[in-house]
Amino acid sequence: MHSKPSLTIVVLALIVTLTPSTLSADACTEHWTDPVACTVDVTLEREEERDRVLEEEATVRVRPGEHFELLMTARDQEGDRFPSERMLYRWEADRDCRGLVSLEEHGHSSHVTAEAGPRPGSCDLRVWVPGNLNLDRRIRIEIAEPTDLRSLARSHPEEIARAMYRGILGRSPDSRGLRNATEEIRQGEIEQEVRKMCGSREYAKRSRGLRPEGRLDDLYRGLLGRDRGRGGDRYLVRLERGECAEAVLGIMRSPEFERRITGAEDEDYETHHH
Repeated sequence: MHSKPSLTIVVLALIVTLTPSTLSADACTEHWTDPVACTVDVTLEREEERDRVLEEEATVRVRPGEHFELLMTARDQEGDRFPSERMLYRWEADRDCRGLVSLEEHGHSSHVTAEAGPRPGSCDLRVWVPGNLNLDRRIRIEIAEPTDLRSLARSHPEEIARAMYRGILGRSPDSRGLRNATEEIRQGEIEQEVRKMCGSREYAKRSRGLRPEGRLDDLYRGLLGRDRGRGGDRYLVRLERGECAEAVLGIMRSPEFERRITGAEDEDYETHHH
């Protein structure tokens, strides 16, 4: 995602002619022979994390300036995918989104690229299909401050040290190395400790036979505890340039790394309003 930064909310209003299969708000309770669109899944795609289907009334936390994707998938009364070419969506951002979120719609508006603005705040996005009350979703967007690594280092220095060993050096730390790294991180020297590991002979030897993609896979598994999937392109560029520390620090500043280190559950990232 490389869209040009913008603080303007772009909402493309669509005047659509709906097929009979999307007209009835009660379609899912009636005995229809043909498939009808009954529900819609909203999938969140972002660079540092695996794709996830948002729950109803979900809250999505993003960082200032972050790009993310929202994809719509309609499903019929049997739970099967409904043809996307028969669906046209409308997106609407509330007034509080001005300056906070910009939207760019693609295709039949089932795919939206969003960009968070430069300041913290929150607002609601709404997506719906005119004429079908079943397909009406609200998504809360919260723009939070980037992860403060120094604060995280003071509260969880050992957990960070262990993650760095796994991600950068591909192993668990020995007792002496863990003790020294933990103390350096606790004292606020986290960036220096990252650069020390990335510049070590051990890292150079381990990386010699690996392509940048393989090194990035190791970082994701060690720091985030998962496979990379499709994301991480900007970190891959860093590794191709030999900028190991910059790639590591970028991943460590992500909300996902903070949640993993603190042991927070997904509900801290994506909550429900009741």
